[in-house]
Amino acid sequence: MMSLSTVLEQKAQEQSQLYGPLVITLVQIELWDYFNSVAVAAKYAISSKKANRVVIIDWDIHHGNGTQDICYEDQNILFISLHRAGFGKKYFYPATGRATETGKGEGNGSNLNIAWMSGKIGDSEYAAAFSELILPLVSAYDPDLVLISAGFDAAKGDLIGDCDLMPAIYYQLTKSLLIALGEDIPIVVALEGGYNLDVISMCMRAVVLALVDEPFDEEGLYHDEETENSPEIIKIDESLSKLSLKSDPRIERLQQSRQSLSRYWSHGKSIEDQTVKVKKTAIQAINLSIRCILRSNMW
Repeated sequence: MMSLSTVLEQKAQEQSQLYGPLVITLVQIELWDYFNSVAVAAKYAISSKKANRVVIIDWDIHHGNGTQDICYEDQNILFISLHRAGFGKKYFYPATGRATETGKGEGNGSNLNIAWMSGKIGDSEYAAAFSELILPLVSAYDPDLVLISAGFDAAKGDLIGDCDLMPAIYYQLTKSLLIALGEDIPIVVALEGGYNLDVISMCMRAVVLALVDEPFDEEGLYHDEETENSPEIIKIDESLSKLSLKSDPRIERLQQSRQSLSRYWSHGKSIEDQTVKVKKTAIQAINLSIRCILRSNMW
């Protein structure tokens, strides 16, 4: 926890740092899961009064079940997991993380699951999820610290994830968070792995370049195949009362962060007018998560 303390005590321009490798999730002791470093770091930041509100974003393709269990009743930790659903006949480990699981007790509304119902999810689907749901939610929550559980098994070429994210989208997702949060909010990235070392190294390099504000070579950018007749995404902004003040500086930062993702997904455009079409099942998953989180007490 000394490293986290150092991050929280540094000046804003020095606050983006990298730590890894860290282990993924912990519900019960298994061969590869012993210590949930990210959840412990979040709890430590709050208990030591170095942060009042912490956001954890887990973009590993497997649901962050251990982090969810640890933080499920804690209103001071907003946990966000993007993962493949693995329910029923479509089993995918660990078969947890439904959109309806939004937290419990005082933590009701502090848990967000975006569960993809199929493989082959790509750049545009993740950009849409960030632009329409994650970025406005994080902005409204107004955290003091953001922790990213950075597994890269959703990347194209991973041996297990069966999804199609390219390194360039990890660069842009990281940049969008940096823009939305502003210079004063530290981001800590925990490398949690994947199942193709070449893919992991390329994706982590992209995240590092975003953190240190260096350009990324986007040659070879992958776009998913077009899918017609997708439903529109629910507009969440007007439902977030914490973003209702037009003078709030978070509004402008949110707009800028969405603009950084515009080559993948353009906020404000209809599905029909998007440059790159996204999977219908992905839009349905995002909408389900929006409906569930807005039904909770916090929002």
